[in-house]
Amino acid sequence: MNDEIQTIQMTIEEAEAKVVMAEKVNELLKNSLFNEVITDLYLGTDSSRLTMQLGKSDESDTRIQAMLRSKAEFSRFIGNLLNDGEVAHDSIQEHKELLSDLDKG
Repeated sequence: MNDEIQTIQMTIEEAEAKVVMAEKVNELLKNSLFNEVITDLYLGTDSSRLTMQLGKSDESDTRIQAMLRSKAEFSRFIGNLLNDGEVAHDSIQEHKELLSDLDKG
């Protein structure tokens, strides 16, 4: 029983950390400088520029594709942090209720 309680407490702590990280990402996404440099320029304008260069030179396509993949991975990383935070937020209360039930029993 003690191991189970410890595991649930660790799960709650991990979930709370994910919620905090998602909140930090949301704050970052509200920052106009971040949006100007990262969202608009790096992920937007530069991605379009690279896409337009595809097919102009076979030897540079591999490099361009790698650069585009890195932008997609960064975008996915940010999205995953936000999603993990949402899922963790939803699970915290359930785990706290389970922990309470175990403490009573």
